[in-house]
Amino acid sequence: MNPLCWSTCLWLWFMCTGMECLPKLHLSSRDQYDGGTTIRIQFYIDDSVKADKDDVRIFLETVIGQATTDLQSHAYFNVKNIKLDYRITKVDPALENILQSSIIPPYMYLDGIIDALTAYFDTYNMNGNPDINCLVTNHTINNRDNIRKAYGFSKDTTLCKHSVSMLLAYAPYAAYHAGRKFTEQIRDSLDPNDVKYYQQEKIKDYLSQCKGSFGPEDPDVKPPEPPTPPVNPPEHPDPPVP
Repeated sequence: MNPLCWSTCLWLWFMCTGMECLPKLHLSSRDQYDGGTTIRIQFYIDDSVKADKDDVRIFLETVIGQATTDLQSHAYFNVKNIKLDYRITKVDPALENILQSSIIPPYMYLDGIIDALTAYFDTYNMNGNPDINCLVTNHTINNRDNIRKAYGFSKDTTLCKHSVSMLLAYAPYAAYHAGRKFTEQIRDSLDPNDVKYYQQEKIKDYLSQCKGSFGPEDPDVKPPEPPTPPVNPPEHPDPPVP
């Protein structure tokens, strides 16, 4: 064998053995993401929602699509690479029983429900430690006072520091409006001691603190489809609550 053939064979041998020794890497969806700003949301569907899984999925896709578009816009966070990563599950029976004490149809003790959600998930959350725990309900979000038939409710201002609890009305007939309300709840959950909603130059840095995580995913459950871009969203955002 002449020197040229020998060197070629030797080079090919090194290449093949080197490839065999390389570790086989599996990239999760989180690893493949481009490093943008991510907020992780766990949706819990309560027993009042009688719709099938596909209808609920389509509704939440629309909500997430609307909220993502809003938060990317100058009217809200102006964070172009923001991503709302989410999962959907049913409320477990233990939590359902706890929540019933705050529901007297057609009214809901909204502060009590939020406090109950926070206390329950602080104790143990099999779904991990997401940035937002959101209960989706078909009960009317109505406190007999200043909140009547709302699309959602929240009061926590601990986003990116401690899981925020929220309520979202199951409103497939007004999914874009529900999405806008969800946007506003995310905006209003910023810690005002660290950043104000109008300080857009600081918001992205603040959101970099969001390190929420999900629990192990059921292999039989398909991940949510990418959100559907809004077709006919509300024209103007509601003014922020002072």
